[in-house]
Amino acid sequence: RRLGSEAALEAAASQADFGASLLPGALPVPRAPHGSAWDGKAPLVLTGPRAGWAPREWGWGWFGERHGDEAVLCKQRAPIFDEDRGDSTLIAECSLREYMRYAEEMETAPEELPLLYMNGWDLFESHPCLWDASIDQIPGSITNLSTAAAPPPLPPLPPRSSTPQFPPPPPPPPPPP
Repeated sequence: RRLGSEAALEAAASQADFGASLLPGALPVPRAPHGSAWDGKAPLVLTGPRAGWAPREWGWGWFGERHGDEAVLCKQRAPIFDEDRGDSTLIAECSLREYMRYAEEMETAPEELPLLYMNGWDLFESHPCLWDASIDQIPGSITNLSTAAAPPPLPPLPPRSSTPQFPPPPPPPPPPP
């Protein structure tokens, strides 16, 4: 099983939540099928098929075929802070296809090799046609259950005067005798 493959994702989603057993007092993360109501206030692992959701098809092969020749930035640190600038931090530009090959080979590479993060490519800025409102919402699964229970919003405040309204200054102290 490759990391990030559909089979690996499905296998990970089907596993029992062992995270809570690692931290005393931690609660397990609930699991529910896609389409379950969720209020977004607590973590939830969604499981099962995501039929009809375009990003479902976006895997290594899809990106390689359609966008493999595009230039991407790869960095040893992400984000780069001022103290990271200089010769000691690796930053490389390569094609997306080259980075994908690198990422696959890093699964079995020796640990002393530097790990580079590809975080210099904004897919939706490069290809706005791929954006769809459903991408940031997992279809049918995010129903804000908290909103229904929330009190109505407060009315807006009246407009402020363009002239600041300050209280008058206090009177000066009496002169000394």
